[in-house]
Amino acid sequence: MLQEAGEEIMGMTATDLKGLEEDAKKYDAALQSANLRPLTFTLKVAEDTYNDETRIKKSVNRQAN
Repeated sequence: MLQEAGEEIMGMTATDLKGLEEDAKKYDAALQSANLRPLTFTLKVAEDTYNDETRIKKSVNRQAN
């Protein structure tokens, strides 16, 4: 799931991004293309009690454009 979300956000696979490290301009351009872009996430928030201590767990379930 993390790999698919990363590919959707970055617009390329991790292998492709790693291959761009040799060319700093292309690598920076790839990172900037994902920067400051509006994204929509589905979140899960749950309250959990353990040893009489209540905690709030937060997690991202998925990312959608």
